[in-house]
Amino acid sequence: MSGKKRGPKPRYEEEDVLEAMAVYFYEHMVVRKEDLSVFTMDAIYDDIQHDASQSILYRNVAFPKYSRMRKMLIDHLSAYGLYQEKERLTAAVASRIIETYEIDAEKEDMDVLLSNHYTLTTYGGPVITCIAKLPAVEALDTLARIESKEKQKSLTWSRINMLRKLCQKIKKRNADVILAVIPQYNKAIYLNQNGRIDKHINNINPLCDTLLFFVKDTPEGRAFVKEQKFLVFPFFSPEDELQ
Repeated sequence: MSGKKRGPKPRYEEEDVLEAMAVYFYEHMVVRKEDLSVFTMDAIYDDIQHDASQSILYRNVAFPKYSRMRKMLIDHLSAYGLYQEKERLTAAVASRIIETYEIDAEKEDMDVLLSNHYTLTTYGGPVITCIAKLPAVEALDTLARIESKEKQKSLTWSRINMLRKLCQKIKKRNADVILAVIPQYNKAIYLNQNGRIDKHINNINPLCDTLLFFVKDTPEGRAFVKEQKFLVFPFFSPEDELQ
């Protein structure tokens, strides 16, 4: 026998490999509705590794050789009762791995956002936090419909855009005392796909019903809070502020 020492066997994080595969099949077969049955599993596995190399979540995952992955996947599917002995490992069979994971379709997008570097501005002084309730739902609906009609956008989009602009206007007009204005969402009330309020839907846009203010704890800031200027929005009129 040769006296040459063999290096250590590569170590694979099996869970990361399987999760990357599940995300791949979900993205291609569920989201994009692609037919992967025309490809061999060898080709699909190559594509899985390519997609992973372009992903923030999985680009550092070490993938084993095809034969090792095949056994890994079959063992995983068998543990969940999703693979029959001697069953041919096709794209359809392999895609059953989707059933074993709770896949967050927005996880990748969120990680892209979190991976960016931001310029931070710090404020070392004390801060007053305030919560201001927005006008009645009917008032928000009216403003949203106005912009929806003018911009030819959906009512849901108009609601969200209107609130974004509202926060921008308040911050801009009171920049000397307000550090930030953040929408607060009521998780018990939601907007359906038509932009209407529905209290029984829990998987779409929650309705913003209050705003959270961060005000500088200075004489000017305390005067701003005392006068409760943020509880009324006289400057926010459809004619000039939604253009």
